[in-house]
Amino acid sequence: MALSDAGMATGVAVVALGGAAAIVAVCVLGALRGRTGLSMRLPAGLRNHVLFRLAFDLATVTRVIFRAPVPAGSALVASLAVSALNAAIIYILLIDLGAVLTLFESLLLVPTIMEIAMLPITISGWGVREGLMVAAFSSLGIDGSIALGSSILFGLGGLAFALTGGVLWLMSRPHRSKGSMAGEPAAAPSPAIADNRGR
Repeated sequence: MALSDAGMATGVAVVALGGAAAIVAVCVLGALRGRTGLSMRLPAGLRNHVLFRLAFDLATVTRVIFRAPVPAGSALVASLAVSALNAAIIYILLIDLGAVLTLFESLLLVPTIMEIAMLPITISGWGVREGLMVAAFSSLGIDGSIALGSSILFGLGGLAFALTGGVLWLMSRPHRSKGSMAGEPAAAPSPAIADNRGR
C-alpha cells in the first residue's frame, strides 16, 4: 500500500520546512558567532552542553563555507547527487526483489535513512541501516524481508566497490614510489647548507 497523495505531500512539506528551519538557524548562528558574545551570556551549564557546543561548531563551519560559495556549491551539488544515486540504487533493488513503490518514495525515505546510518554507532552503518529500511518501507506496505534484502545487497555492493578501490590503490603505491624516486630530480641544497660547505 503506497502513501496517499495527501500523506506524501504532508511528509514532503514537513521535511522541507524542517530542513529550511535548520539551515536558517545554522546560518544565523554562523553570522552571530563571535560578534554578539551570545554564548558568554548564557548559563555555564547550557554553554558547555555538548549539543550547544556542537551547534556552534557547526555554525562556525557553515560561516567558513559561505565565505567560499563556489566550493560550497560544488560540495552541495555532489552531496545531492550522491543522495539521489543511493535512492535510485535502493529503488532498483526493491523493484527487482518484487516491491511496489515509486522513485519519489525512495527519494523521500532513503536519504534520511542513509544520514542516520552514518552515525558512529556500528561499523559502516550495518544493522542501523537494515532496521531503518525495514521500518521505513514497511510503512509503504513493502515486506520486511524485501527491505532487509535490498539493504544487505546495497551494503555488499558498497563493500565490493570499497575493497576494489583499496586493492587498486595498494597496487599503485609501489609504482608511484619508484617513479618518484627515479623521475624526480634531487632537491637543491639550501643556501645555508651550500655556504657551510664552501667554508
